[in-house]
Amino acid sequence: MTSDVGKLKYGSKLMNITADRTMAGGMATIGYDDDGVKTMEFPIIRDGILVGLQTNRETAPQIGDKASKGCTSASSWRDYPFLRMPNVRLEAGPKGSPSVAQMIADTGDGVLIDGRGSYSIDQQRYNGQFGGNCFWEIKNGKITRMVTDVTYNAITTDFWANLDLIGSQETWKMFGTGGDAKGQPTQTNSISHGSPYIRIKKIMVGAAYA
Repeated sequence: MTSDVGKLKYGSKLMNITADRTMAGGMATIGYDDDGVKTMEFPIIRDGILVGLQTNRETAPQIGDKASKGCTSASSWRDYPFLRMPNVRLEAGPKGSPSVAQMIADTGDGVLIDGRGSYSIDQQRYNGQFGGNCFWEIKNGKITRMVTDVTYNAITTDFWANLDLIGSQETWKMFGTGGDAKGQPTQTNSISHGSPYIRIKKIMVGAAYA
């Protein structure tokens, strides 16, 4: 809700999310959106608090923005352009933040998850179940073995509130997807997501199959 801007505690103070349609190599990177607005970088979450929203010329006045943030897109010339998601990234930790090896060494009991894998999310993007591509068990600060069929359940704000360790810029990677489908009739949008390695505490982890 627009009333959440500046108020909603989305996650821990380590959480900083930035939207950026100018990011080099991003799948949603472009010079101007389909309204002819020059694209930009802008904050979504700072220190765990929701501070901004994506906008276009239609929606900007509704939340008090003086100008569009350049987020209108259409799949082709014959499709109606509407508000679409930009590239989004979780910022890496400040100088001195840990490497992946240091994060593992600081973890007593956990699972290292690599890759997106399968996922199931409700229509409000509030509850979800997620997997990954590869999984390793961590015990007493060391990787002990590779495991399979790991899933984790998450309520969005609880998940990010439990972010307690974030990796350095050297751990940051950019990923992406081409299947962000919205609209009626459906249009697809390609977007990139970037993130450092992170650690989430107090999370429900289980097997994909009973």
